[in-house]
Amino acid sequence: MKAVQKKSTLLEMAAQFNRPPNVIVSKLKNLAADYFFNDKRPYEDIMRFTGLARDEIKDAIAKRRWRLQTAPQTQELHTQIPEEDRLKFGILVQIWKNVARELKKGHAECVYRDAICIDLQEHSIKYGKEETMPTLYKGRTVGQIRADIILYSWLPMVIELKATYDIKIKFTWQCIRYMKAKNLKYGAVVNFSENENEDITYFFIVTHDTQYFTYYLDSGKMVPLKDF
Repeated sequence: MKAVQKKSTLLEMAAQFNRPPNVIVSKLKNLAADYFFNDKRPYEDIMRFTGLARDEIKDAIAKRRWRLQTAPQTQELHTQIPEEDRLKFGILVQIWKNVARELKKGHAECVYRDAICIDLQEHSIKYGKEETMPTLYKGRTVGQIRADIILYSWLPMVIELKATYDIKIKFTWQCIRYMKAKNLKYGAVVNFSENENEDITYFFIVTHDTQYFTYYLDSGKMVPLKDF
């Protein structure tokens, strides 16, 4: 009865706030995973309580199991990032914030890039900008990618810059492509936001044993990324 009430509540909220059906399905999948892992409910009960098909429930359980399996690993990886590297992350964040504070909104990415390069020079940090790399398929070039800023001996990192309303997931994968091409351990996506409520948003990308994670410096949170 309690589960039925929860489902009914979700549907009522959707009607009240005019939420799309996919949002309801997502919430029901989370509920299904809760029933499976927390309440040890069989598939038949979960199907009856949520109204989901067996394949939808299996998908929800698989995703939850994967997150549970990777959670301990992400915590361990946070402690494996050298303290010196985390301090350098902090220096970069201050550079980005200084540029945002000085230039404000409304500039092209190349303007923010060149301003960052001035600060990198002042910190005696060697870098390259707008470096072009081939995209290979079966050993043949099928395209080109261009990295905004690459750091060298100071910290093995590529920095992907944006000046848009918000950060999109494709920017993350663009940065990872550059990291793979240059065999770099770290990446960063920095957005000089056009959103009037934000100045700058950023996160780092860390690679470990061919796995990539988004890393948030302030909280230490690491989120695994799954490629094809």
